[in-house]
Amino acid sequence: MLAALALGFLALTGPADPAPAPAQWAVPEVITVRAPAPRLWKLTRGGSTVYVLGALDPLPRGLAWNKGPIERIMARANRLIVPPYMSVSGRQIDEVGRQSYLPRGASLDDELGEEMGERLHALLTRLGKSPGTYTYQKAGWTAIQLEFELQHSRFLDNQEPGQTLRKLAGQRHVRVQEAARYDMTPLLRELTDLPEARGVELLQHTIEAAEYQLDHADEIGKAWAAGDLHAVGQLKGPSLTAIGILRQGAARSAQELHARGDTAMAAAIEAALDQPGVSVMTCNLGLFAQKGGVIDQLRARGIEIVEPDE
Repeated sequence: MLAALALGFLALTGPADPAPAPAQWAVPEVITVRAPAPRLWKLTRGGSTVYVLGALDPLPRGLAWNKGPIERIMARANRLIVPPYMSVSGRQIDEVGRQSYLPRGASLDDELGEEMGERLHALLTRLGKSPGTYTYQKAGWTAIQLEFELQHSRFLDNQEPGQTLRKLAGQRHVRVQEAARYDMTPLLRELTDLPEARGVELLQHTIEAAEYQLDHADEIGKAWAAGDLHAVGQLKGPSLTAIGILRQGAARSAQELHARGDTAMAAAIEAALDQPGVSVMTCNLGLFAQKGGVIDQLRARGIEIVEPDE
């Protein structure tokens, strides 16, 4: 379970505040396009081009979106770059599992309090789980499992648009490469050692974020599919990922992983621009296009960035 969840840990959507400020973009919020489609950017240097598709994680399961522009680009591409993969050792998974239970006689409901406990039960019921599924597990570990359950539920999907890009790459024999590989063991260790009071805070944020995502998923997905950054920025809501929440709380490993994610994506684009031909990349929209993100880093290095009319 953790290995699969690791794929979403760099999908940072912003701070953990339940009512965050709208996203501040480093690009125009509105552009004229032939037909509504997710936002694309074209980065060029010399004879090399990288097209970046901005992604959101998660999206509504089964969301229809215009794949035409990216299909046309992939037809002439020679590589697909996907976000960094974060692995974890089997030993660490076992260690976390052994330490995931509360002391005998303690219960998660008692720690959360009546109001938040009822919200957790209602959320689990909504996801098709028993309300008492995590009664005797620590709050921090429950937050991680809840995030996983949500992203793999019948409502949301954390595989798109990357899954579609990989499928297109396979059909056209386009090479797929990861931007980087990281060991997420330090982050898991930090979660394992988290004081229970901090774990309760993490779980409360996760419950709030999960509720928001379920309530607004269709609106967010439609805004993404239409390339409407203004609507996405207004609707993005609190961070769903534990790493985003821990980073907001000054957790060292989470901050380091976030910084490395920024750097890795920018470095992967620069490396692709050093090679001839056309590359395609998928990158989290917030990580890439918000002020201070990857676009700003690349502009500072003199890379031309436009929004293509494909």
